[in-house]
Amino acid sequence: MDYLADSRESRARRVKLESAINLIESHGYEVVYYRPDMGCKNALLAQAFNTIRQSSFVVMDKDGLLFGNRASIKQMTNDEKALEKRRRFFVVDGK
Repeated sequence: MDYLADSRESRARRVKLESAINLIESHGYEVVYYRPDMGCKNALLAQAFNTIRQSSFVVMDKDGLLFGNRASIKQMTNDEKALEKRRRFFVVDGK
C-alpha cells in the first residue's frame, strides 16, 4: 500500500472539507458532528447507530425529532476530542 499517496488523499480530503465548512459557515449555518452513538452504553446499539451515521442517515425518535448528540466542530470538549482521536486511530504495519 502506498502510504504517501494515502497521506496526500487524506490531506486533500481535509482541505476540501475545511473549505466546505468555511463556505457553509460564511452563509450563517453551523456545522456540527452528528453522533447518535455518543454516550450509548449498549455496545451493539452504539455500533448500529454509528453504521447509520456513516451511511448519511439520521436517527429520529418516536416524536420525529433528531436523536443523538451533536458536537461543535470548532469547540469540542476534551472528551469529544479524545473520542474522535480514538475513532481515527490505527496501527500501521511496517512490513
